[in-house]
Amino acid sequence: MNIIKYMFSISCILYTLASCSDDNENFSHMEISDIEILGVEESYRKYSMQDSLIIPITIRSGYDEEDLKYAWFIYKKNDKESVDTISREKDLKYPITEEPSEYSVAVKVQHAVNHYAVYAKTTLNVETAFSRGFYILKSTPEGNTDIDFRAEDGKPGYDLLSKSLGAPLNGYPQTLAQMINYPFVNKETNKRVYGYALGITTEKDLCLMEVKNMSLIHDRNTLFFGGENENRGKPGRFARGYLNEHYISADGCYSISAGKNLFGTNLSTGRFPQPDPTQGGSKWIAFHNAPYNWGFLYWDEINRRFLSLDFYGNVSTFAGDEAEYQPNNINGKVVFMGTTHFAEANDIYAVLQTPGNEKRSVYQLSYTRDDNPIKKVTIMEADSKFSQADHYAICVHSAPILYYIADNQLYYYSFVTETEAPITTLQGLPVGEKINYVSNRFWKALRDVSFDYLVVGTTAGNGNYTLSMYNMIGGQPNGNPVIQFRGVGKIADVQYVSPLFNEIWDWDSSGYGLSY
Repeated sequence: MNIIKYMFSISCILYTLASCSDDNENFSHMEISDIEILGVEESYRKYSMQDSLIIPITIRSGYDEEDLKYAWFIYKKNDKESVDTISREKDLKYPITEEPSEYSVAVKVQHAVNHYAVYAKTTLNVETAFSRGFYILKSTPEGNTDIDFRAEDGKPGYDLLSKSLGAPLNGYPQTLAQMINYPFVNKETNKRVYGYALGITTEKDLCLMEVKNMSLIHDRNTLFFGGENENRGKPGRFARGYLNEHYISADGCYSISAGKNLFGTNLSTGRFPQPDPTQGGSKWIAFHNAPYNWGFLYWDEINRRFLSLDFYGNVSTFAGDEAEYQPNNINGKVVFMGTTHFAEANDIYAVLQTPGNEKRSVYQLSYTRDDNPIKKVTIMEADSKFSQADHYAICVHSAPILYYIADNQLYYYSFVTETEAPITTLQGLPVGEKINYVSNRFWKALRDVSFDYLVVGTTAGNGNYTLSMYNMIGGQPNGNPVIQFRGVGKIADVQYVSPLFNEIWDWDSSGYGLSY
């Protein structure tokens, strides 16, 4: 009986193996065809809650169409644990509901029988209506501060502070700062997050606004530990550093870790503790970006001296020496500071006005922690347009020159030849409007748009402004404005905001638009 059972078992095994052999033999006759996916672009930019991601694809393959199946996935960039399946149709039609961020979208095309599959992937940058474009800091007819916005597609937004806060910010405008990856507490979820912010200072007040929806992050009463009775020194400016977020005022320099930087994520409430013991500051600051030597020089208008700020948030004073020009107890005040990176330079320039002296001085400085930063001082003649100017700006990348406005005319001063000359190629300005603002605004971050504009602001007699942006050749405006935008008020500062920023490479290249 056992022998019969044994023989029956062997027969079953042999039959099974023969069946498997037949299956393999049949499968081996199936032709394996490649699959090519066409129609997926390298990247897409869409508005959250407004746009849909539509990607029709074309398949090149030897398989029958009915034997192919599809799956579309989305996940946050470099976070594959967040993968979500969003469609199983061939062509993607997906309404965007994600938070503003950078995402990866992938499609999988697979044969239903042999399971051979190929993938195609793209980058999706989810933005909001306010997350990309030019922000214009302006004074209102009453002398307070508000913000206008010109989106990438040209759509305008006016008086954003008034609409968000209920009224303009008190005081005449000083500076507008890009605060990348600022940490704060989301008021809806009560969780710590980080995002893109605008740091706004006036001569009397300050605030931080979240870019994606123009909501208030902090005002003067909530920004500091200690409440409304603390930290009442004259406002200076906000500044995003290499590792930290900074706020500089007459009280000194405050620093906290950025929400995301080279060393990971450090989420705080975004409130500042006590400032560095070295007191004093102002709105004038310049950024030095030589690799492994990132830092700032800024002007202390109370003690009339230059101070150094390293990328850890430490402030240093400069020791005196026997040099003719000293960095401390300077008889004068700074009316401009800026940096040029032309030809890979990192030269910082400051324009100083001495009380009772009609001659202005050009200070050439270098970033240092201890030594005297002053490399050279050039005294300008009293009758020069330079000494009579009422607004200055530096050309950051295109040429080693300084722009300024005198007698409703735009001039430039060459750091190389040490001469001044009018800019004669300025075209397309509104007739009858007065020039009151000039700057160089640029954006060259990786995997993003790229531009380098000379920006000119004019004001009409009825209180309206016109903002004109020019392409440049050698620091000179080339042709008519490529962008013109109009609003009510007087321009005080302009910044470009983009949701794309590479924490490693964009610092090294100074290709982003942090304009100090």
